[in-house]
Amino acid sequence: MALVVGTNSYISVADADDYFLTRLNSAKWTSSTPTDKENALITATTMIDCLYIFNGEKTDPAQPLEFPRDGATEIPDKIKLATCEQAFYLLSVGDVTIPSASAEGVKKATLGSMSVEYFKDLANAGTKEKLAPCLKYLLSQFGKAKAGVNTNGTSMCNGTTVRN
Repeated sequence: MALVVGTNSYISVADADDYFLTRLNSAKWTSSTPTDKENALITATTMIDCLYIFNGEKTDPAQPLEFPRDGATEIPDKIKLATCEQAFYLLSVGDVTIPSASAEGVKKATLGSMSVEYFKDLANAGTKEKLAPCLKYLLSQFGKAKAGVNTNGTSMCNGTTVRN
């Protein structure tokens, strides 16, 4: 699916490219293909909408994204910035899926002799954080993380387990 601002992304690739021109250490973004950039922005937008409860109401109840809200006609700059940062983070960390076994605390499983080894604490379960470190800060003025999304928790987002 092609990126369409307001339908599946909060920001265009061109506008994100402009942002990354002045961002330090943005080589991963600038070296990515246009398709990868589009996919990262679409995924970032989906994650933002899935993981947060935003204040107020959508401008139009039928709009596909959570913003704009409360009669505003534009998407706030911090939402666009959060989308850029999350897209960059997704490109930087690579695979963002958590294998279900590791999400459940399984460190090692062996079929012969049927042994299972668990992490000592579930904080070590999973592989990588799924949200850019600055995302909660950027989005905090607009709402709050949904229940089950916390510093050690996981949440389902369109069928994908994400770790915050």
